[in-house]
Amino acid sequence: MKKLLVIILLFAGLTNSIAQNKEKESAPETSIDIYTKIELKSFIGISSVLWENKIFTCEKPGVVTCFDTTGNIVWRHNMPSEIVTGPLVTDGQIAIGTVNGEIISLIAHTGEQIQSLGIDDTLTTDLTAMQYEGDKELFLPKQSPSKTAILFGTSSGIIYCLDLETLQEYWRNNDSHGKIIYPPLVIQNKVLFAGSDGYLYSIDARNGLLNWRWKETETTDFSEAKIVCDGEKVFAVTKDSQLYCLDLLLGKLIWKSEKIKILPSIALSNDGKNLFAKTNDKRFLVISAEKGIVTRQLKRSDPFDSLRTQPISYKDKIYYTNNGSIFALDKKFKEENIFDFGETSITTFLQISNDKFLAATSSGTILIFGIR
Repeated sequence: MKKLLVIILLFAGLTNSIAQNKEKESAPETSIDIYTKIELKSFIGISSVLWENKIFTCEKPGVVTCFDTTGNIVWRHNMPSEIVTGPLVTDGQIAIGTVNGEIISLIAHTGEQIQSLGIDDTLTTDLTAMQYEGDKELFLPKQSPSKTAILFGTSSGIIYCLDLETLQEYWRNNDSHGKIIYPPLVIQNKVLFAGSDGYLYSIDARNGLLNWRWKETETTDFSEAKIVCDGEKVFAVTKDSQLYCLDLLLGKLIWKSEKIKILPSIALSNDGKNLFAKTNDKRFLVISAEKGIVTRQLKRSDPFDSLRTQPISYKDKIYYTNNGSIFALDKKFKEENIFDFGETSITTFLQISNDKFLAATSSGTILIFGIR
């Protein structure tokens, strides 16, 4: 009987060892090192940022959560209404916009509410931070020397600039005659944005006054453009997939793509010499920022669907997303799938430090990782 029991235990141990080996062999290999993985219960409208080794998430139904880098909850705050912006975290504060037209600020370390401001309009963009360099004196005194301001656009076409600490208004601009969809871009004391009236706009970040507005013809439509700028040139894609390059200072056309149908999420290389773009006909392109000429391209077998995430250049490779995967292109333009989230889509893909990246999916997964 004892011999029989020993044989059974040995057989069970051998079977378990084989099963473990099979599991290890079948486990998918990746080219990333995962530092933090968070699975949220709510899959609706998730956005996330990393600040001072804490991960802050907003879920559309009205929940703001702070996680540490191990994925444990530090605090959670239930907002009074639905959230329509991602969290903006800076200067120890979080700013969030709600469906009721409120800007609400919280203490980043505790989640306690500081204050709120209603703007009597509907927020339609995420919040953007900038350093205010204008000369307007605020009515209520500030407790700190911080010059951090927040910018956002609304359904009526207004761009607001508010002091982060007190939520007092520095200025507002209402030159656009239509809804603003994507958050304004701040560069060299200029604020760039597009309105649903089809124009590209440049306004002064110090006072909100118009520098220029531009579109080529009456039918040109930049309303869904994600603007990119290298400090001298402005790049944007129209609703009919044409890529334009304008002079930042003057708002004059430098070049445009005539035949290539470009998807909205373009990006600049680290040196600013090239644009990375995805196309309607399944190509990934490298385009000269100076001349608008395609210098390299990769023809893919499947179409792109991740329109919201921009490509990233890192250590001589280009990284981009499609469906639920992250891809890398090496110097020889060889494509490699470095990570697969499965049956989902990637909604956020950002480089958050020199060697760390953040990705989030529509199914509620948030990943902080490094690339080997």
